[in-house]
Amino acid sequence: TTKNNDNNNNNNDYFGLVRLNHVDTPWFEEDASMVMKLMLMLGEEWKMNRNVNNGAVNGVVLPKINGWKDVNSISQHFLNLYNNTTSSSSSSSVPTLKSQDDTLDDTKQAIVSPVPLWAMMETPHAILSALEIAKHPSIHGLILG
Repeated sequence: TTKNNDNNNNNNDYFGLVRLNHVDTPWFEEDASMVMKLMLMLGEEWKMNRNVNNGAVNGVVLPKINGWKDVNSISQHFLNLYNNTTSSSSSSSVPTLKSQDDTLDDTKQAIVSPVPLWAMMETPHAILSALEIAKHPSIHGLILG
């Protein structure tokens, strides 16, 4: 979490991120469900104040992301959670965006997460794939760690 320490601002607004356990751990599902419930509980307030929302969650940090496929898989997971939680039967197709980048495979389709995602760049493979990861529309930031 980063905090704005501007002396003229006494609101102590900060940008909150929640780090989830890795998708391969037994705790990922519980973490993801908790974040989705929190964001749905905040509702319209969260959507309108995504940048600074006085202590709420602004996004999710994903550990050990290695490429586009990892981001897409987790985006799909959050989209499924959202649809299941909201009982939205009206969305019969998964929203996708075709990559706008000529250097990426033309067949790549981006699944857009309803939750802003931040990727932890923790492996050499992630560093070599940084451009690919950063261009995914669900990614709102990269964190080196």
